[in-house]
Amino acid sequence: VGAGLATLVDSLIAVKKVVFEEKIKTFNEFKSILQSNWQEDEKLRLIIKKKYPKFGNNKNEADYIAVDIYNRFSKLINGRKNGRGGVFRCGMFSVDWRFWMGERTAATPDGRFCCEPLSKNIATSIGQDKNGVTAYLQSVLKLDATKCPDGYVADVVLHCSAVKGDEGMKAFNSLLTTFMKKGGLRPEEVGTIIVF
Repeated sequence: VGAGLATLVDSLIAVKKVVFEEKIKTFNEFKSILQSNWQEDEKLRLIIKKKYPKFGNNKNEADYIAVDIYNRFSKLINGRKNGRGGVFRCGMFSVDWRFWMGERTAATPDGRFCCEPLSKNIATSIGQDKNGVTAYLQSVLKLDATKCPDGYVADVVLHCSAVKGDEGMKAFNSLLTTFMKKGGLRPEEVGTIIVF
């Protein structure tokens, strides 16, 4: 099972920008900042959180990295023989493990502090969904669902006013139907859609 996709993607973008493209810090300087849990450079942490593209906002620079990671990860997992005579199937969901994993993960280049939760499922990192639900789902649709036969969880959080009444439910149904028609996982393939 894969977890923390957005944390990884956003971190790789940060290293790419800070070290290689904009040359704000050397690799070793950036490493030292992370080892200090961002205490050496809070200003840089905030720049990274606000300035660079993040997964889940339909920004190709970040989403293409996500696709590359997703494709490589699924290729490593899918079809490999397991100890029970079957094969492994790739899944991308973290449930609550992201808290446990985060507690054991050092500070990351995306601006995440040591011990904070990793990004959940295939959602954006906390607070990084800047362009709305449609942009988020467009990012998710770039991930080929057929390469994740054990399923993924695409978290969508909407304010209750967005789905209020008949018009709100029509809009929600349209969003969901479009997502599925464009290649998103369908409930009959992997499970259930939960609406609170």
